[in-house]
Amino acid sequence: MLHSPIDATGKKGVLLNDEGKWQPQGRNGRAYLFTNVVNVTIGVKEDRQLRTGLHTVADICCYQCQEVLGWKYEKAFEESQKYKEGKYILEKVKVMKENW
Repeated sequence: MLHSPIDATGKKGVLLNDEGKWQPQGRNGRAYLFTNVVNVTIGVKEDRQLRTGLHTVADICCYQCQEVLGWKYEKAFEESQKYKEGKYILEKVKVMKENW
């Protein structure tokens, strides 16, 4: 299971209920791509030019502290990127894995 680093302070963190896949780059370095996350809030959709092309995305935040943890892919404009639609990017620096 992966949790946001705020667990170290005793607060409930973001729980991820599936195994993530590496993506080359988030805003702050490496990131994971997930099909499901819980304990997050989803922000306003916006078009954003990312390294892999234009996407409609919405930032995802910790439901407790509202820190931005990554984003949700709402729409991919390039056919080769359609597999990302409906999935979530979480920045590696924003999460930690339990029991490694």
